[in-house]
Amino acid sequence: MQQLKYIIKYLLSLINDPEQTWKYLKDGDVDESKHEYMQNNYYLPLMGVVTLFIFLKTGWGDTFDIETAIKAATSFAAAFFIAPILANVLMRQTYGKVMNFEFDNEKLNLFIGYSLSFLMLVRMFSASFPHIRFLTFCSFYLFYIIWCAAEVYIGIGEKERWKFTVAAFFEIWLSPIIIEKLMSMMMH
Repeated sequence: MQQLKYIIKYLLSLINDPEQTWKYLKDGDVDESKHEYMQNNYYLPLMGVVTLFIFLKTGWGDTFDIETAIKAATSFAAAFFIAPILANVLMRQTYGKVMNFEFDNEKLNLFIGYSLSFLMLVRMFSASFPHIRFLTFCSFYLFYIIWCAAEVYIGIGEKERWKFTVAAFFEIWLSPIIIEKLMSMMMH
Protein backbone atom coordinates (compact mmCIF):
# COMPACT_ATOMS: atom_id res chain seq x y z
CA MET A 1 0.00 0.00 0.00
CA GLN A 2 2.91 2.33 0.77
CA GLN A 3 4.32 1.79 -2.74
CA LEU A 4 0.97 2.67 -4.29
CA LYS A 5 0.93 5.98 -2.37
CA TYR A 6 4.49 6.62 -3.48
CA ILE A 7 3.66 5.92 -7.14
CA ILE A 8 0.60 8.17 -7.11
CA LYS A 9 2.48 10.95 -5.29
CA TYR A 10 5.31 11.05 -7.82
CA LEU A 11 3.16 10.67 -10.89
CA LEU A 12 0.99 13.57 -9.76
CA SER A 13 4.05 15.61 -8.82
CA LEU A 14 5.69 14.91 -12.18
CA ILE A 15 2.51 15.92 -14.01
CA ASN A 16 1.53 18.94 -11.89
CA ASP A 17 4.92 20.57 -11.41
CA PRO A 18 7.74 18.75 -13.21
CA GLU A 19 10.29 21.51 -12.60
CA GLN A 20 9.85 21.32 -8.81
CA THR A 21 9.96 17.53 -8.92
CA TRP A 22 13.26 17.55 -10.85
CA LYS A 23 14.70 20.14 -8.44
CA TYR A 24 13.70 17.93 -5.51
CA LEU A 25 15.33 14.89 -7.12
CA LYS A 26 18.47 16.80 -8.13
CA ASP A 27 19.77 17.18 -4.60
CA GLY A 28 20.37 13.45 -4.27
CA ASP A 29 19.79 13.51 -0.52
CA VAL A 30 16.41 11.79 -0.74
CA ASP A 31 15.77 8.08 -1.35
CA GLU A 32 13.68 8.90 -4.42
CA SER A 33 16.79 10.23 -6.17
CA LYS A 34 18.54 6.84 -5.95
CA HIS A 35 18.09 4.71 -9.06
CA GLU A 36 17.75 1.39 -7.23
CA TYR A 37 15.17 2.81 -4.82
CA MET A 38 13.18 4.33 -7.68
CA GLN A 39 13.20 1.08 -9.63
CA ASN A 40 12.20 -1.15 -6.73
CA ASN A 41 9.60 1.14 -5.20
CA TYR A 42 8.25 2.98 -8.21
CA TYR A 43 9.09 1.84 -11.74
CA LEU A 44 8.83 -1.95 -11.42
CA PRO A 45 5.68 -1.92 -9.23
CA LEU A 46 4.03 0.53 -11.64
CA MET A 47 5.05 -1.68 -14.58
CA GLY A 48 3.55 -4.69 -12.78
CA VAL A 49 0.26 -2.92 -12.11
CA VAL A 50 -0.06 -1.66 -15.70
CA THR A 51 0.92 -5.08 -17.10
CA LEU A 52 -1.78 -6.76 -15.00
CA PHE A 53 -4.25 -4.10 -16.07
CA ILE A 54 -3.42 -4.64 -19.76
CA PHE A 55 -3.68 -8.40 -19.29
CA LEU A 56 -7.18 -8.10 -17.80
CA LYS A 57 -8.33 -5.35 -20.17
CA THR A 58 -7.12 -7.13 -23.33
CA GLY A 59 -8.38 -10.55 -22.37
CA TRP A 60 -11.73 -9.43 -21.08
CA GLY A 61 -14.44 -9.15 -23.66
CA ASP A 62 -17.37 -11.31 -24.60
CA THR A 63 -15.17 -14.25 -23.67
CA PHE A 64 -11.82 -14.28 -21.95
CA ASP A 65 -9.10 -14.81 -24.58
CA ILE A 66 -6.05 -15.92 -22.62
CA GLU A 67 -3.72 -16.02 -25.64
CA THR A 68 -4.40 -12.41 -26.63
CA ALA A 69 -4.13 -11.29 -23.01
CA ILE A 70 -0.78 -13.02 -22.50
CA LYS A 71 0.64 -11.62 -25.75
CA ALA A 72 -0.42 -8.06 -24.94
CA ALA A 73 0.84 -8.20 -21.36
CA THR A 74 4.12 -9.86 -22.34
CA SER A 75 4.90 -7.39 -25.10
CA PHE A 76 4.07 -4.45 -22.80
CA ALA A 77 6.18 -5.80 -19.92
CA ALA A 78 9.12 -6.61 -22.19
CA ALA A 79 8.89 -3.20 -23.87
CA PHE A 80 8.99 -1.24 -20.62
CA PHE A 81 11.56 -3.57 -19.06
CA ILE A 82 14.01 -3.14 -21.96
CA ALA A 83 13.08 0.47 -22.90
CA PRO A 84 15.21 2.12 -20.17
CA ILE A 85 18.29 0.30 -21.48
CA LEU A 86 17.54 1.15 -25.10
CA ALA A 87 16.79 4.80 -24.27
CA ASN A 88 20.01 5.05 -22.25
CA VAL A 89 22.09 3.65 -25.12
CA LEU A 90 20.37 5.88 -27.68
CA MET A 91 20.85 9.00 -25.58
CA ARG A 92 24.52 8.26 -24.95
CA GLN A 93 25.19 7.40 -28.59
CA THR A 94 23.27 10.28 -30.14
CA TYR A 95 23.22 13.29 -27.87
CA GLY A 96 26.18 12.29 -25.72
CA LYS A 97 28.58 11.67 -28.59
CA VAL A 98 27.26 14.25 -31.08
CA MET A 99 27.15 17.09 -28.55
CA ASN A 100 30.12 15.80 -26.58
CA PHE A 101 28.11 15.72 -23.36
CA GLU A 102 29.03 13.44 -20.46
CA PHE A 103 25.94 12.10 -18.68
CA ASP A 104 25.85 11.24 -15.00
CA ASN A 105 24.76 7.59 -15.21
CA GLU A 106 22.66 7.66 -12.03
CA LYS A 107 20.81 10.81 -13.10
CA LEU A 108 20.28 9.59 -16.66
CA ASN A 109 18.79 6.29 -15.46
CA LEU A 110 16.52 8.09 -13.01
CA PHE A 111 15.47 10.62 -15.66
CA ILE A 112 14.60 7.85 -18.13
CA GLY A 113 12.77 5.82 -15.47
CA TYR A 114 10.54 8.66 -14.36
CA SER A 115 9.88 9.69 -17.97
CA LEU A 116 8.91 6.16 -18.99
CA SER A 117 6.64 5.85 -15.96
CA PHE A 118 4.64 8.79 -17.28
CA LEU A 119 4.28 6.96 -20.60
CA MET A 120 3.07 3.87 -18.73
CA LEU A 121 0.38 5.95 -17.07
CA VAL A 122 -0.75 7.36 -20.42
CA ARG A 123 -0.79 3.84 -21.83
CA MET A 124 -3.00 2.62 -19.00
CA PHE A 125 -5.48 5.47 -19.43
CA SER A 126 -5.62 5.13 -23.21
CA ALA A 127 -6.25 1.37 -22.79
CA SER A 128 -8.98 2.14 -20.24
CA PHE A 129 -10.80 4.46 -22.59
CA PRO A 130 -9.98 3.30 -26.13
CA HIS A 131 -12.86 5.29 -27.62
CA ILE A 132 -11.27 8.58 -26.45
CA ARG A 133 -8.49 9.02 -29.02
CA PHE A 134 -7.30 12.25 -27.39
CA LEU A 135 -5.68 10.31 -24.53
CA THR A 136 -3.01 9.01 -26.90
CA PHE A 137 -1.87 12.59 -27.49
CA CYS A 138 -1.32 13.06 -23.76
CA SER A 139 2.02 11.29 -24.21
CA PHE A 140 3.28 14.50 -25.85
CA TYR A 141 3.25 16.10 -22.40
CA LEU A 142 6.46 14.13 -21.96
CA PHE A 143 8.09 16.85 -24.06
CA TYR A 144 7.40 19.39 -21.29
CA ILE A 145 8.57 16.98 -18.57
CA ILE A 146 11.86 16.53 -20.44
CA TRP A 147 12.13 20.28 -21.10
CA CYS A 148 11.93 20.93 -17.34
CA ALA A 149 14.47 18.21 -16.55
CA ALA A 150 16.99 19.26 -19.20
CA GLU A 151 18.40 22.29 -17.41
CA VAL A 152 17.29 21.67 -13.84
CA TYR A 153 18.17 17.98 -13.48
CA ILE A 154 20.46 16.85 -16.31
CA GLY A 155 22.47 20.08 -16.52
CA ILE A 156 22.00 20.96 -20.17
CA GLY A 157 22.80 24.59 -21.00
CA GLU A 158 20.07 26.94 -22.20
CA LYS A 159 21.42 27.00 -25.77
CA GLU A 160 21.33 23.19 -26.05
CA ARG A 161 18.04 22.70 -24.22
CA TRP A 162 15.90 22.43 -27.37
CA LYS A 163 18.22 19.95 -29.05
CA PHE A 164 18.38 17.78 -25.96
CA THR A 165 14.62 17.93 -25.38
CA VAL A 166 13.76 16.90 -28.93
CA ALA A 167 16.38 14.12 -29.01
CA ALA A 168 15.45 12.78 -25.55
CA PHE A 169 11.73 12.94 -26.30
CA PHE A 170 12.00 10.81 -29.41
CA GLU A 171 14.48 8.39 -27.87
CA ILE A 172 12.39 7.84 -24.73
CA TRP A 173 9.04 7.91 -26.52
CA LEU A 174 10.10 5.51 -29.28
CA SER A 175 12.03 3.01 -27.14
CA PRO A 176 9.02 1.06 -25.81
CA ILE A 177 7.24 1.34 -29.18
CA ILE A 178 10.18 -0.21 -31.04
CA ILE A 179 10.52 -3.07 -28.57
CA GLU A 180 6.79 -3.71 -28.51
CA LYS A 181 6.66 -3.88 -32.32
CA LEU A 182 9.58 -6.34 -32.32
CA MET A 183 7.81 -8.45 -29.68
CA SER A 184 4.59 -8.43 -31.72
CA MET A 185 6.46 -9.54 -34.84
CA MET A 186 8.14 -12.37 -32.93
CA MET A 187 4.86 -13.56 -31.40
CA HIS A 188 3.07 -13.97 -34.74
